[in-house]
Amino acid sequence: MNPSPTILRLLLLAGVLLLATACGEEGGSCPGAPAPGANPDPNLAYPPVGTAPQTLAEWDLFKDASTQTPKDDVIAYEVSSPLFTDYALKHRFMYVPPGEGCEVGYDELDKWSFPKGTVLVKTFAYPVDERDPGLGEQLIETRLLVNEGRSGWRPLVYKWNAEGTAADLFLVGAIVSVSYILEDGSPRDIPTYLIPAAEDCKGCHDVSGSIDPIGPATPMLNVDNDYGLGPENQIDFMHEEFGLFDRTPDPVDARFVYPDPFDDGDPSSDTDKARAYLHSNCAHCHSELGPVDDKELFLDWESTDPDGDTDPLHWGVCKTPTSAGNADDCAGLDLDVVPGAADESLLACRVEITTDGLMPPIARSLQHTEGLELIEAWIDDMNLPPCN
Repeated sequence: MNPSPTILRLLLLAGVLLLATACGEEGGSCPGAPAPGANPDPNLAYPPVGTAPQTLAEWDLFKDASTQTPKDDVIAYEVSSPLFTDYALKHRFMYVPPGEGCEVGYDELDKWSFPKGTVLVKTFAYPVDERDPGLGEQLIETRLLVNEGRSGWRPLVYKWNAEGTAADLFLVGAIVSVSYILEDGSPRDIPTYLIPAAEDCKGCHDVSGSIDPIGPATPMLNVDNDYGLGPENQIDFMHEEFGLFDRTPDPVDARFVYPDPFDDGDPSSDTDKARAYLHSNCAHCHSELGPVDDKELFLDWESTDPDGDTDPLHWGVCKTPTSAGNADDCAGLDLDVVPGAADESLLACRVEITTDGLMPPIARSLQHTEGLELIEAWIDDMNLPPCN
């Protein structure tokens, strides 16, 4: 009898797990084997060719990768306020090793903590034609974050072939072109979509000098998803069906959720929607733990609270920028945020431009028109004293 794919997945790296244990690898009490591709050399920051599965299929994450249908032990999830990436569709999944001691550390507000062997998965895709979902999607890339215990989280990038049938390990990064048809029948061309090299992942996932997940947290995941029987709260599903957490989450109505910036049915204020957008698109760098904390421009949810105790200067109000990159198209704008005047605010300009100095500097080559409008409205509606 052949072993099941899940058992095979665990057996493939049993030797790696034993070796790590013998060498004193710290990974908590979770006995589950790490997911495929665990780095055999913890001193390597990124895997050279040959130390990780060369194809996405070897990870055994999907029943049908072409339709992004996960295996039964891989959990699909969505976030309330996603990062914009040139209008790409995103499919998110997590695999957490089974067994006692492998629970996810639950927190009401902060990011969850994951056991060794966890794999976080995100596939980037585009429709063929928005008018006809039956035509399927163009799969572009799948990114993994693998928790290797003491050696930390390791990023891997897999690039899909043109047919959408297979994805291979891709270490060098590339610029690719994508085209598809919009709902109104017009084409959208993206000539410079960036598939990052593994080392580029540090650009967004650098938290206090280490690579770390930035999405999985209660305020981001406290939304409904359809797991086959109609809409169901994702956190409740993860707890009830998988026993995922180290403690029982609070009732759904007691859990905070970031607003959906572009959901007209979300009753949140426009200010809070803009704050949620800034949090998901900017705060991975612009926060007290981010790699540009020295600039003291903090755009995370807590820092931009107009009713909080944060000085508005820290979220750009009347603040002279410490740098503006080489954003020549924003020349002459001397303050990050000018209350009531988005057209005079450097922050809005750098979100608007698609030339050198654009923000975010990674993950977009197009203007996010809807996001720009949200930020401009947030600045224009600020009821704060004018800048001197």
